[in-house]
Amino acid sequence: RTFLPLVADSDKQVDTALSEYQKAVDRYRDNHLAWYGMGLAYIDKKDFDKASDSLQHTIELAPDQPMYQMWYGIALYEKAVDNARQDQAKKANKKPEEIEPDLSSVSFEKSSQALQEAVKLNGGLWRAHYYLGKIYRATEKPKEASEEFSAAIKSNPREWGPYVALGELYRKWDYTDQAITVASQGTANVPGSTDQSDIWYVLGMGYEDKANEDKAIEAFTKAIETKKDNHKAKFQRGQAYFRKGDMTNAKRDLEDFNKTGGASLEFAKQQASKMLMDIATK
Repeated sequence: RTFLPLVADSDKQVDTALSEYQKAVDRYRDNHLAWYGMGLAYIDKKDFDKASDSLQHTIELAPDQPMYQMWYGIALYEKAVDNARQDQAKKANKKPEEIEPDLSSVSFEKSSQALQEAVKLNGGLWRAHYYLGKIYRATEKPKEASEEFSAAIKSNPREWGPYVALGELYRKWDYTDQAITVASQGTANVPGSTDQSDIWYVLGMGYEDKANEDKAIEAFTKAIETKKDNHKAKFQRGQAYFRKGDMTNAKRDLEDFNKTGGASLEFAKQQASKMLMDIATK
């Protein structure tokens, strides 16, 4: 009997799928398709420990399958990031969702090996290139990161993540024009308004870097229109209005941001509160 990975759209369906995959591997331990489906289901549940354990079986049984290598590498990457987030949250006495983990000391060696094997087997796997780019970015190898993000865009120009990653990387290098070019291409190529939101945000930040407040406001407005809960865009647009002297719109955006922004944006909320105090004294 052949078991193919299921795409589940609810926790109940994922749990049902996991039960079926477990039955399959209990009957036949070398059923690499069942191990693969189990790994993807655990990724759905964000249980990256069990996902990586399941997917390890797939590459042991069928190491020449690029998708197996890719998802094993992704599971290992997410496991390493999640562990770093949990550890740093515990040390800071914060909730994990409030932490943007520092990845500079995290080892991604096994994840990188699997992802490199995946692109060796199939160079067109955009996700493998994308995650390799994230690893290179985390380990301070910006040139290699940009090459992988560019390869991801070339492999699938309709996915939003690589545009955001490459645009942010160019901004970090102060290659502002390149960041604007990449983000502009992303807004044109990526379908689906929600997926475009973070690309519009990067575009707005690029224009902000060039002190072009009008273009920045236009891009941040697009980011908000395409995803109502893009709180970072609301904060940045409020700052842009503030710098332009448009205190009415600045006050509206900054107050909305303070009401709706999550706990992970606490520092930005403090900045917004300070600007609101400045507005109140004018």
